Amino acid sequence: RNLKTIGGRRLTEYFSSLYIVKTSLKSLGLRSLQTIRAGQVVIVENRNLCLAENITWEKLMRIPTPRPVVSNNRPRADCEAENLVCHQECFNQSCWGPGVEECLSCKNFTLGNTCLNSCSYPGIYQSGNSTCDTCHEECAGGCTGPGPGNCTKCKHVKDGPYCVVSCPAMKYSMYNECLQCSERCVGGCTGPGSFLGPLGCDACDKANTTNDNPNQISHCLKANEPCDEGYFSELVSVTETSEGLRSMAGKLICRRCHPRCKNCTGYGFHLSVCNECALYRSEEQCEDHCPAEHYVDADNKTCVRCSSLCSECWGPGVDQCKSCRHWKVPLGDNLTHEFNCSLTCPPDKPYKVFEDMVDPYCSAMDSSAQQS
Repeated sequence: RNLKTIGGRRLTEYFSSLYIVKTSLKSLGLRSLQTIRAGQVVIVENRNLCLAENITWEKLMRIPTPRPVVSNNRPRADCEAENLVCHQECFNQSCWGPGVEECLSCKNFTLGNTCLNSCSYPGIYQSGNSTCDTCHEECAGGCTGPGPGNCTKCKHVKDGPYCVVSCPAMKYSMYNECLQCSERCVGGCTGPGSFLGPLGCDACDKANTTNDNPNQISHCLKANEPCDEGYFSELVSVTETSEGLRSMAGKLICRRCHPRCKNCTGYGFHLSVCNECALYRSEEQCEDHCPAEHYVDADNKTCVRCSSLCSECWGPGVDQCKSCRHWKVPLGDNLTHEFNCSLTCPPDKPYKVFEDMVDPYCSAMDSSAQQS
């Protein structure tokens, strides 16, 4: 079956290199034979042998003389009665046996050693004028050409134009197609998300924590990506025990700044870590509201201490107090509108007046004399 060449260096009877006489063979089965370099072909007196007469021996023989002797084998009619004939796809009814893979040459198309009427069968494609070839092993259902990039359908998953067994690193499978992981993922992913866990990243180089839990990862960041506004960078200890941060041990995370900070370098509301306050700066720290005895400088978002004579104020001057620490000095007849604050009553208003629901004030008239 696998014999390709008969060299003919040692000849038998009748100077034969192929000598088959009085055997029980039904067919020769020499499907691989391509060349007889020397010697005569003698095939005679084989009572069961069919199809030997169909072979064009001269095409195989390098030296075509003397002519092959093929005779007195099984009658053609008896062979045909048992369907021991060449397959219909064999060219010129020349074959080594009845199988479709035993033709000397094919009438239409060749797939390896097999003759076919076309290349339209599942799993094969036409690779030449009269040749077929098998589709790539990752193709399912058919193909239009060689390799994994010409499949009509993939057996496993599709990566770009190619059918592959599984998606490569940094890609995930969705509906049997490989899609790119987020650029913030490290080591692969199971979905499109930039967060850690199912449908997200397998690992991060750097990560943001959630707003409500500083020990829980919100999403991954690239290694050189700065923290978002309102977050500061911190190295997670290699001995980290919290479940939410254990996967980031030895790596950087971005934690949320204190609520009073807009930008920071660490957690807290003092100016040593708070670069910019969310609302107001009061001396060395950030505040949500200005403390007592301070007023808001809206342009600079700062809390400025009132005059020492004011207990409340809306500006820096003694005439911008809302209430006085010591004495209120009216600038007119109306006690509730314009006034200054003073440590003592002035000479033109030497009398000190105490009334319910009103800050103590200075008056030009002695209220005790009026009452008497």
